[in-house]
Amino acid sequence: WKVVPFLEPLEIAGVNFIHHMPGKTGRALAGVHLARSLATKMGQSVVVGHSHEYQHAVIGRPLSGTHCHGLVVGAYFERMHEYAGITGHNTQWHGLVLLSRVEAGDFDAQPIRLETLKERWG
Repeated sequence: WKVVPFLEPLEIAGVNFIHHMPGKTGRALAGVHLARSLATKMGQSVVVGHSHEYQHAVIGRPLSGTHCHGLVVGAYFERMHEYAGITGHNTQWHGLVLLSRVEAGDFDAQPIRLETLKERWG
């Protein structure tokens, strides 16, 4: 295991992993289209958590022929947090996202809901 300090990105095969991407004010980037914002604003592939929603956007890079991903992976827990309220509960996604063929910032993403994991592996 490699322990990475909070909010320090970890780059693996051209993909940056971080709890959330801080904006200019230091607060987490947010918005309805967060995944797309990550891919376009960062100019490189970024995977984040923090928002508890699942979003995935892929932006083509016309000059290089490569792709840039913005991926928000949701949450990997069963219980709902009281602070989220009913609207927060209705937008959360629970599961994991399996990344394969990770190379030069590109990858295949397979979201797997927590219910599916429990059905298959208890």
